[in-house]
Amino acid sequence: MPPVYATAADLAAYTGTAAPADAAVKLTRASAIITNVTIGAVYTVDGTGLPTDAATLTAFRDATCAQVVWWAATGDPTGAQGRLASTTIGRVSLTFRTDTGPASSPRARTAPDALLILQNAGIIP
Repeated sequence: MPPVYATAADLAAYTGTAAPADAAVKLTRASAIITNVTIGAVYTVDGTGLPTDAATLTAFRDATCAQVVWWAATGDPTGAQGRLASTTIGRVSLTFRTDTGPASSPRARTAPDALLILQNAGIIP
């Protein structure tokens, strides 16, 4: 199990509002995504898998919070919308992707702000 990079208190501080009741679940899922997009990054960790450098830990924390915020903003916490090739509202029509291309990649399911935080911290290219 990957480490969880942020707490409900961190999320509340990041957003300036109270954390949702299911914050721990969302932060755990978001941490897994952040772990996935940072595979190959080089940084020192402690025995629990958390970065030991304060700036790196802050970037992981903030990226995790940004991921949860993005889910709330998009209403897509599962990434299912990234699988849509097209939609129509009148008379409802959905076309799902059948490929495993860019929309199904981990980065496609990662909040743009989370990637920006990790890039600016020099953790990912």
